[in-house]
Amino acid sequence: MTKIDRRTFLSGAVKSAAAASVLSMLPPSIARALAVPAAVNTGTIQDVQHVVILMQENRALDHYFGAMRGVRGFGDRFPVPVPSGKPVWFESNGTREITPFHLDSAAVNALRVSGTPHSFMDAQNAWNQGRFGFWAKYKNDHSMGYYRREDIPFQYALAEAFTLCDAYHCSHAGGTDPNRITFMSGSNYNPAMREAGRNCTLDDAEVNNLRCSVGGKLPTPGYTYKGSAFEWATLPELLQAKGVSWRIYQNPNANWGGLLHGGLAFKSFRESQPGNPLYDNGMSSWTIEQLAAHVRDDTLPAVSWILPTPAQSEHPGGRRARPKARPSSTQC
Repeated sequence: MTKIDRRTFLSGAVKSAAAASVLSMLPPSIARALAVPAAVNTGTIQDVQHVVILMQENRALDHYFGAMRGVRGFGDRFPVPVPSGKPVWFESNGTREITPFHLDSAAVNALRVSGTPHSFMDAQNAWNQGRFGFWAKYKNDHSMGYYRREDIPFQYALAEAFTLCDAYHCSHAGGTDPNRITFMSGSNYNPAMREAGRNCTLDDAEVNNLRCSVGGKLPTPGYTYKGSAFEWATLPELLQAKGVSWRIYQNPNANWGGLLHGGLAFKSFRESQPGNPLYDNGMSSWTIEQLAAHVRDDTLPAVSWILPTPAQSEHPGGRRARPKARPSSTQC
């Protein structure tokens, strides 16, 4: 029997005369994407001409897809036990156990649920050396809330039409800034010190939000920065050195005060000026509308990063005014 992968099946369904029921379940943008035939010339990685990378904000896999059929979510047959002996779903807030509960958008404004603590320290406390047990205590009760298909139909349709990475986790158990630095450079601490077997200090690593939190605006009067600048090579620099085209699509003045741009932690980006590719492609304004135009006229770079605005980032409370950051805060 010939095996058919999911994309081939759904693409065929979209094109067939009996596709009405399938199409009615898919958002138009996803249906259009499925209808585009994959460009297969060699059947190798050489067929991939463009890579577009988008990272959204502060939504866990179980929070979005724990109730989705087929994922290792709340139906996990082998959940990690907590010290009480119960499954990992039984998390204490210090007073009572909180189990996963539905954030019902039909009853409350569930999609606007406020953010939870996400600094390195509270993440370490919640992790509890792998024992867990007090997640709700350090992450708040509503960190145990989750959505269903009817709450986030687009995300469910996207996951089912393409590929969902099961149990996928962020690079750093902490806030936005360290993860965005990893996003742009592969590490949130000095890789040379790692290779030398030396522990990093706060001068050589980003643990909490600091270096990407900027003041000022671009192009004038320019950004002001906090913390020392890192100097290891970023991914855009490595691409530039190899002659591979790249660009960061963003509004440099609507990127959550710089926190969504991991390159801002680096000396190379901070000191770049107009005319320098790091500035022209990585610090300037490039809109989603321009990205769409570049796709249409076949001028899209080989590698593109998209930095969403706060309102587009899916961050809990992302449409609200940004809270004032405390010196030790990791609000993002």
